[in-house]
Amino acid sequence: MSDTVKTTNVKSFRILMLILGALTMFVTGVLYAWSILKAPFKFEASELALNYTICLCSFGFGGLFSGIFAKKIPLRIRLIIGTALVGLGFSLATFVTDNVLLLYLAYGLLSGFGIGIVYNAVIGSVNSWFPDKKGFSAGVLMMSFGISTLIIGNVASKLFNFEGFGWKNTYYLLAALIVIVTLIFTAIAKMPSANDSLPAASKKTSTGASEDYPASSMIKRATFWKLFIFFMLFTAVGSTIIGFAKDFTLTLGAKESLAVTIVGIVSVCNGLGRLLAGEIFDRLGLKVAQFTTSAIVILATTISLIGILTSSLVIGIIGMCLCGISYGFSPTISAAFIASFYGMKHYPTNLSIINLVLIPASFMSTIAGSIGDYSIIFTVLLSISLIGLIINLTIKKP
Repeated sequence: MSDTVKTTNVKSFRILMLILGALTMFVTGVLYAWSILKAPFKFEASELALNYTICLCSFGFGGLFSGIFAKKIPLRIRLIIGTALVGLGFSLATFVTDNVLLLYLAYGLLSGFGIGIVYNAVIGSVNSWFPDKKGFSAGVLMMSFGISTLIIGNVASKLFNFEGFGWKNTYYLLAALIVIVTLIFTAIAKMPSANDSLPAASKKTSTGASEDYPASSMIKRATFWKLFIFFMLFTAVGSTIIGFAKDFTLTLGAKESLAVTIVGIVSVCNGLGRLLAGEIFDRLGLKVAQFTTSAIVILATTISLIGILTSSLVIGIIGMCLCGISYGFSPTISAAFIASFYGMKHYPTNLSIINLVLIPASFMSTIAGSIGDYSIIFTVLLSISLIGLIINLTIKKP
C-alpha cells in the first residue's frame, strides 16, 4: 500500500481505519471481562484480584513499549507482536490448574502486555486520521473497548457451562478471535503521511498548543503531572468498580444471572461514557469535558455509597451504571488532553505515558479486595473523587 492515500480516498480510508480499529478494540476489550472470565479458576479472591492488578500493570507497560518504539518498530510489526502475546497468553491460561503463578504469567503478564501494545497502536494510528474529530474517534474506539464485556463476557460465561465445550475451549476461541480480527486491522493499518489531505482541527477542540512536545519535555511540565495524578485517581475509582462489579451486586441481593448481566450493563455504560465524553469534547470543548469528568465520578460514587448504606439493589445498580459512565470518560478525555496540550507528532509515546496511570490505579482494586466492606470502599472512592476535583481545578493548558 502506498504511503500516501489519495485525497479523494482519505475520507473512505479513515472510516475504514475507524471501523476495523473499533472491531480490534472490541475483541481486545476482553481485558475488562476478568470479573466473568475468572470463574474457572479456583483461587482465593485476593489472588484473583492480584491477577487483575498484574494484568492492568502489564497493559500499561505494553502501551509504553508500543509508544516508545513507535518510531523504531513499524506499526504493523507492533500489532503483530501484541497479537501474538495475547494469543499465547490466553492459550497458556488453559493449562492453569492449581498454580496461580502460571495464571499471573499467562493472563496477567502476556495477555495484558499484548493488549497494551495493540491498544496503543490502534489508538495512535486511528486518531491520527481524525485531527478534526479527536473526541469522536477516541470515543468510538474507547466505546468498543468498553462494551466488550457485555457481549464477549456474557457469551464466554454461557460457553463455560455449555456441555461439550467448557472453559478451556472458550479461552482458545477468545485467543483465535483476537488474533484474526487484529490481523485484519494490521493488514490495512498505516499512519497518515505529510501528503495526505486531512481536515484541520476546529477552534473548540484545538486548545492552542504552541508546539509538539516530545515526552522528555512533556514530563518536565507541572501541568502534565497534575493531569497524571488527576487521571490516576479517576482511573483508580473506575478500575476498582469494574473489578468487583459482580460481587458488589451479589452483596446487594442480586441473583447470579442478574449479577453477570449487571457486569455487562456496566460495561455498556463504560462504552457509552467514552462516546459521550468524545461528543462533549468535540461539541463543547475541552474545558466543559474536563469538569463534566469530575462531576460525574463524584455523583457516581455518592449514589453507589447510598445504595450500599441503604441495602438498595436498585440504587446500587444505578450507582454502578454511573460509575461505568464515569470510567468511560477517563481514557477518552486523557487522550484528548494529550493530543490538545502536547500535539500529535509524539502522540503515541505521550499517550502511552499518560496511560501509565493504570499501574498505580490498579492497586486500588487489590486494596479494595482486602477491605471487603463496600461502605468503606465507596467512602474512600468518593474521597478520592473529591481530591481529584481539587486537582482538576488547577489544570491549565501549557
